[in-house]
Parts: sequence; C-alpha cells; structure tokens
Amino acid sequence: MSPDQALTTDKLDHWIETVCRTYVDLDVARIDDSPFRAGIDVSHLGETVFAELSATAQQANRRPVDIARSDDAYAVFVLQRAGTMIIAQDGREVRLDPGDAAIVDTERPYTLHLAGPNRQIVLHCPRHLLRRRLRSMRAVTAARIARSSPTGDLLGGTLRLLARDRHDLAPMQAEAIGRYTLDLVATALEATPEAGIDVPSRASAALLARIKDHLRDNLADTELDPARIAAAHSISVRHLHRLFHETGQTVGGALRETRLERCRADLADPRQRARSVTEIALRWGFNDSAHFSRVFKARYGVSPREYRRHRH
Repeated sequence: MSPDQALTTDKLDHWIETVCRTYVDLDVARIDDSPFRAGIDVSHLGETVFAELSATAQQANRRPVDIARSDDAYAVFVLQRAGTMIIAQDGREVRLDPGDAAIVDTERPYTLHLAGPNRQIVLHCPRHLLRRRLRSMRAVTAARIARSSPTGDLLGGTLRLLARDRHDLAPMQAEAIGRYTLDLVATALEATPEAGIDVPSRASAALLARIKDHLRDNLADTELDPARIAAAHSISVRHLHRLFHETGQTVGGALRETRLERCRADLADPRQRARSVTEIALRWGFNDSAHFSRVFKARYGVSPREYRRHRH
C-alpha cells in the first residue's frame, strides 16, 4: 500500500490481501456470521508506519509457515480505540480494552482475536528499530500498557493527536515524529511489570524448549502435572515453576494453551469432521467437555461448535 492511502471493503479476500501486504503474512478468518466490514488508513512516518484500522469480528494468526516464508521482521504496536481484542504471544495473553496497548513481534507466532467490531491505531516498524530501544523485546510482547498508567495515558493522547494531524505533516516532520513515537512506545513498554522479568540464560532457554516439546508430545495424558513434568526432566518442581515464571508464563497456563491450540486446529480441520467436539477435547487431555467449552470460549470468543461451523 502506498503512503497516505485509505481503503474500506466488505470483501474478506480483499481485506486479507491488504492486511498481508501492509504488514506480514497472516491467516485471517471470520469468527461469526455478522456482515463483514473493514477499513485501513495508512500514513508513513519515516520508517514507522501509522494506520487507523476498523474491522468486524475476526481472528488473525501468524503461523510458523508464515514466518518461514517472510524476509522481513517487524514490531507491531496496537492501541485499542473501541471494542476489545485479545493478543497472545510467547505464552502470554492480554485483553485490550479501549485505551490499552501492546506489541507483537512478527518473528514469532501470535494470535489477534477480535470478538466484535473494533477500532485500533496500529504502528509497525522494522523490528530492530524498537528492539534497540528495549532491554528485552521478548519480555514485553503481549504485555499490556494500561490506559490508566502515566505512560499509557501520555502515549494514548499523543497517538490520538497524531491520528488527527498526521496527513498534514511535511515529510521531515513525519520522520522526526516517527522516531519520537517509537521512543515513547519503548518508554511505556519499559514501564510494564513484564519488562522487569529476567531474560532466561541460554541453558535455561534450551531446557524450557525441551520441556515445551515434552508438553506437546504428552497432551493426551490427563495426569500430566508439574510434578510429572519436573520428574521427566530431573529437576525440582520449584525449578520448573521458576523457568516458566522467568518468561511470564505458568506451567498450567502453557499446558492449557497448547491443548487449546491443538483442539482448535482439529476443529478447523475438515479431516476431523467425524470426531465430535468431546472426542477432540478428550484426545488432547481435557477430561470434562463442559470445562473445555468454557475455556475455549474464553480463549477464542466463540464455543467449540460455533468455531467449527464457521471454519467448515
């Protein structure tokens, strides 16, 4: 999309093409039967791209296959203007209400879930521009910048003014303001509690990766718990919890998220149509179908049956 271009569409395919061209490759899908409508208005502030987005209910997934075929990496910052959105990345999940903000890193998988009509201000820039302003970018992905915080209030006010005036900026002004805006985003991110979480050592990261592989390989085991996971890796339960805490996760949260993602993939897979929702839930370690339906709807905004109906 060229600078200062706007688009509004009621065609999902057109929207997907536009979003992927403006940002990165994403798997975008509707999640309900409401009339589809989406729009984007883009301006360039030097290397930072400023956009106002509006869209009806949908979900966007940045998948490993999308990452593998991408040449560029970006940091994507979202300020929620209306509606709510759930962002999940790096084992964390955050709900954005109007005025809240967060970032994602396009080098790793993430999910954006819009349960209903939404409006956002979205900034994106080459990843290295934001990374060099932060102690750890991974520590603050999917970390909420609260609208009520001093830095969140300042950042939100600045971006709302910029949304109003950006089209009137001369190129040199736009570039300078783009740099200033990234400084402000970084300051707000460094003020979040997550920014203070220690980055794991290389050895801890390798152990954590092996543990997560173990979780994925044993999802069907309904008795999989911290004690069994720790024993399988010859570490204490306390050490196990510390490993996950250092990345802003919990053991139970990581296990539940992995199980939900496997169930979601099966529900969307036409080859699994013969399996009931309960069978899929049991297959991946949920032993109570009612509990599974509750946590699935809390995570994705629709029931498992609704999700399957909209995907097939």
